[in-house]
Amino acid sequence: MPSTYTTSLRLTLPANGELAGTWGTTVNAGVTSLAEAAIAGTAAVAMIDADYTLSVANGSTDQARNMFVTLTGTLSAARNVICPAVSKLYFVTNNTTGGYAIAFKTLAGTGISVPNGQRAVVYCNGTDVVGGLTSLDSLSLNGSLTLVGGTANTVPYLNGSKVVTTGAALTFDGANLSLGTAPSAWSASYKAYELPAGAVWSVSPTSLFLTSNAYNNGTNYIYKTSNAASQYQQGSGVHTWSVAASGTAGATFSFTTAMTLTAAGNLGVGTASPNARVTAGGNSSANTVADIQITRSSSGTTIQTGPNITFGDGTTNNTVALQATQGRFGVWNYGAGSWNERLAIDASGNLGLKITPSAWSAVNYALQGAGGSFFSIGLDNVATANNVYYDGAYKYVGAYNATMAVQSAGQHAWLTAAVGTAGAAISWTTAMTLTASGNLGIGTSSPSFTLDISTAAPRIRQTATTGTNSSLIQLVNTGGTAYIGLDSSSGGVGAAYSLSLYHSGAYPIVFSTNATERMRLDSSGNLGIGTASPASKLHVSSGAIRLSDGYELGWGDNSAYIAGNGTTELLQFFTASSERMRIDSAGTTVSNLTINDGYTEEVFAVSGTTPALSPTNGSIQTWTLSGASTPTAGTWASGQSLTLMVDDGTAFTINWASVAVTWKTGGGTAPTLNTTGFTVIQLWKVGTTIYGARVGDA
Repeated sequence: MPSTYTTSLRLTLPANGELAGTWGTTVNAGVTSLAEAAIAGTAAVAMIDADYTLSVANGSTDQARNMFVTLTGTLSAARNVICPAVSKLYFVTNNTTGGYAIAFKTLAGTGISVPNGQRAVVYCNGTDVVGGLTSLDSLSLNGSLTLVGGTANTVPYLNGSKVVTTGAALTFDGANLSLGTAPSAWSASYKAYELPAGAVWSVSPTSLFLTSNAYNNGTNYIYKTSNAASQYQQGSGVHTWSVAASGTAGATFSFTTAMTLTAAGNLGVGTASPNARVTAGGNSSANTVADIQITRSSSGTTIQTGPNITFGDGTTNNTVALQATQGRFGVWNYGAGSWNERLAIDASGNLGLKITPSAWSAVNYALQGAGGSFFSIGLDNVATANNVYYDGAYKYVGAYNATMAVQSAGQHAWLTAAVGTAGAAISWTTAMTLTASGNLGIGTSSPSFTLDISTAAPRIRQTATTGTNSSLIQLVNTGGTAYIGLDSSSGGVGAAYSLSLYHSGAYPIVFSTNATERMRLDSSGNLGIGTASPASKLHVSSGAIRLSDGYELGWGDNSAYIAGNGTTELLQFFTASSERMRIDSAGTTVSNLTINDGYTEEVFAVSGTTPALSPTNGSIQTWTLSGASTPTAGTWASGQSLTLMVDDGTAFTINWASVAVTWKTGGGTAPTLNTTGFTVIQLWKVGTTIYGARVGDA
């Protein structure tokens, strides 16, 4: 029985009783050496700028058995290296030049892409090549970690799938950190964490700032946008709140101190030097300092048991109380002889305004009013809603419609629901979605474009609130500005109240159907149909112009025009609004035709010995005989004629029987041909008879 081989490594399996006297040689060459290659061997593969299949051999050396595969050579494109579809671990190094990745794969698989200059641990599972490592308990690096992918100057993080991810939303330029925006031009001595609306930054270990719509370049504060700016500062035990009016983006400005909390614990509103626990107005004058007073309620009037703080003017009426009891916090006011709770925070942290909070889930944080609520579910979902609460499922507060606007994972969604029953689960319909990439979907939760509308019968309506104004859509890129829409009563883009298509650049307006250009209006005003290079005001290529019966092709004031009728097969020519010429279906009727500059007709040469004589070839024809000839009558219409000039060649003759000419000269017989020059014969048809006459020599 002959030797067989293992499936994956193709090692020799000697049969019982086989290989007498050569067993050691076979085991050494077909097992031991090959096993060493499978564990520690390296296959050096020189690529030739094409896909490469590793060699495979049973019981002898091959490339596919080696643990390590090193790829070299020069590539002009990404290539594939094919390994056998058997279980095997590989260490693959892409040392090729050209900068292209190599896919290490089975013949039918997709494989693993090994970037240029990188090494990958991969595993063939018998079907395809997959990553050799998907989980590590720990990783210790002695050198730098270089990511092949990702965005430079950004901060890596774990996404929802626990994959290290980078993106432009979180950047670090080596000094300042920003989230959702590029770092501003901060002073090199400052350290800042910047958001689109503002930044947290420090000047020294004793000074911390929270600034909105501004940054500091070390000399001045500078507006980020043309809006107001504000700032909160901590330093040397002092808290300061400052404001600045709206300015111009990029302009310098100074803050005005609005509120200060000193190291002594004094709070000043409108002053940087408060001289009491709370100071408002800016100085200690009795006429300018506002009073803030906290008093107890009048005796005999109580609210729910529990500690409370009241604010008032010393009388029972116009008194407000803050009250806490059994994990619940309430804000009350007293009026018309009774206390009324206006705000409540329950033990779960939910806030109700003039309403007791609904039975929200413990994972929610809610602000609820009589008409709606503002709440979050977990840490990545915040919403505003009407007639909605959440206790593990969205439910109706009352028997009304429900609406909700949600922000989650960088996405905004607006939802609606029909009228339901209090406490019943809500079935939502997504009305509009704004994705994290900035695509807005109406009627779809997965918009593929900046604006994506999906309904049974979508319509977009744009109305000018002042009826005489224009209603236009403006399109802008480096090629110019385009408008599509209805113009105003005074025009501007086009004519008054016109449906206008306008382009400011020197570029064409192109019309296409079935992915093919059909018509083009170029920047010079030439219109091309069937051509992308119109050479005149109207240029039709590879096609015809068709007018319906009764319509005309005119010039100027339309007093000169051509009229046609396909039904009657009639073509008429007019000048000064009067018909000057017509061509009927037979092509025979011409009236009022005057030729002022002479007329030259091309002379037709008849050839052969059996030609068809016809005036359709021209009214003047020559015929040099090449032998005895018998002509036939071609196409003739009554009233047509031709002048035939015949050269007898070398004394050849003509038999006119097939033409059936009725001769009007020579006593009714056919003319005898001259032996020199031409014999001139006139032929004409009247009714159904063709007549002939010899009219001279030439």
